Amino acid sequence: MDESHLIERLKQGDTQTLDAVIHRYGGYVMAVVRNTLGSVAHTEDCEELVSDVFVLLWRNAFKLRPDSALKPWLAVVARNASLNWARKQRPQAAWDEALLESELFMRENPTASAAELLEQQERDCLLNTAVQELDKQSKDILIRYYHQEQPIKRIAAETGLSESAVKSRLHRARRTLHFALQQKGVTP
Repeated sequence: MDESHLIERLKQGDTQTLDAVIHRYGGYVMAVVRNTLGSVAHTEDCEELVSDVFVLLWRNAFKLRPDSALKPWLAVVARNASLNWARKQRPQAAWDEALLESELFMRENPTASAAELLEQQERDCLLNTAVQELDKQSKDILIRYYHQEQPIKRIAAETGLSESAVKSRLHRARRTLHFALQQKGVTP
């Protein structure tokens, strides 16, 4: 069954067609979600996002033109749903958004080669892994300072640490990250 026929049947409210679309494109939508989020989301979160994409398809089928391509539409919706999900995870996943920065890298460097993009994504992934391995307090301070752009004075007040202790933790965390990335062959 071609896509224009699928779209027409979805517009008519045919649930069997929705099942067929889910069967045909479910794996593809999952791949888009996983590629967008990297290791930021758990499998259950990804599965929920895939379900959300197909719910959106069902609710918005009437907007699709018969000559529309369904696969790219699903990819865009899956990517946008994933990015929105990641934004909502703040502050606990604020640092994880570094994985999504490869998207910005691609936008800012449209002529970047696939190798450069892959290299950027690998650095982001290695950095995320290294950050996740920090102790809870150091990770929290690092996220507050670099991603939430909170001043040291505020971090100290909210964590109950002195300003010098916050500076010291930041210094040790940066040194630990630098060393971890060097061990993995990444030059910061």
